[in-house]
Amino acid sequence: MSEEKKRSGKKISAWIPQEMYDKLVTMGYNSPTEAIISGLNLLLNVSDGGQNITDGGQWGTQSDKRETEGDSAETRELRARVEELQNHNETLKAEVGRAAQDKEAIQNLYNNYMLQMQTLINQKAIEAPGEKKKPFWKFW
Repeated sequence: MSEEKKRSGKKISAWIPQEMYDKLVTMGYNSPTEAIISGLNLLLNVSDGGQNITDGGQWGTQSDKRETEGDSAETRELRARVEELQNHNETLKAEVGRAAQDKEAIQNLYNNYMLQMQTLINQKAIEAPGEKKKPFWKFW
C-alpha cells in the first residue's frame, strides 16, 4: 500500500536550512510533517483574519497547543520588532526627505556662488585692459 493511500491529503517536500531544522527539534517538533502543518496552519490563520483552520483535528493537535501556549511571548516579541522596524522605516523616509532638501539648498548655494564669480569675471573683462587703475586716494 502506497503512502498516498494511507493518508488523505497531498504529500509535499521542502528543503530547509539545517539551523532551522535544529531549532524545530529543540522546540519539540518530532517530525517535519508536524512542523510544516503547524506553519501552514499559522499562515492560513493570518491570511483568513485569525479564523482557526484545522484539518478536523486529524493533524497535530499537540502542535496546535504549542502554537497557542509557547509562541505568545515570541509572537509579542516579533510584533514589537515589526513595530520597531516600521518606526525605523518612517524615520529613514523622513531623513531621505531632509537629505533631498539639503541637496537642493546646496545646489542653490553653488549656483549663487557661480553667478557671483561670473559677474566678477565680466566686470574685469569690461575694464580697459592695459590701462593702469589709479589708487583710490588719488582723485586728481
